[in-house]
Amino acid sequence: MSSNSNITNMRRLVDQLKLEASVERMKVSQAAAELQQYCLQNACKDALLMPGEAARPRQEEMTVMCPKHSVQQKGTESTML
Repeated sequence: MSSNSNITNMRRLVDQLKLEASVERMKVSQAAAELQQYCLQNACKDALLMPGEAARPRQEEMTVMCPKHSVQQKGTESTML
């Protein structure tokens, strides 16, 4: 039984290696250049890079998105809900 199991595992390994060998590859420099170009083209849409209203979510949105983490002020101490 061990021999059959070993043969099955080896066949799976060969199939996996064939699959990995067939994957289309690109040079790292080409991938980096494409990523850099994408980032430069979309920088104006990135709220973390562009200051202004788009970068600061409104209080209502923050409360809806994170109701467990909204903070209430009670006197001088603040407490988590």
